[in-house]
Amino acid sequence: MSNPVVDLIDEWQRLRHEIAEMERAEHPDITDRHGRVWTWWKGTLYRHCSLAFPQSFVEDERLGLPNPKLRDNPNYTLCQICLPD
Repeated sequence: MSNPVVDLIDEWQRLRHEIAEMERAEHPDITDRHGRVWTWWKGTLYRHCSLAFPQSFVEDERLGLPNPKLRDNPNYTLCQICLPD
């Protein structure tokens, strides 16, 4: 026997997933000059590793790699591109 509350929650999750897919389709990933792939998060923000910037910052050629203080911070998980040797 089906539980109406569980059915409503399942339907809500399914619809939210569909909406999220539509939003992602409207905001393609951006690859910056360093080869980092930035994925859309919300609004105009894109994320890479533990960083988030507006799309205009990501597309700006002046956006560089994280500074040493950020690279040494254990609260950030950075990829090999963001952690140069």
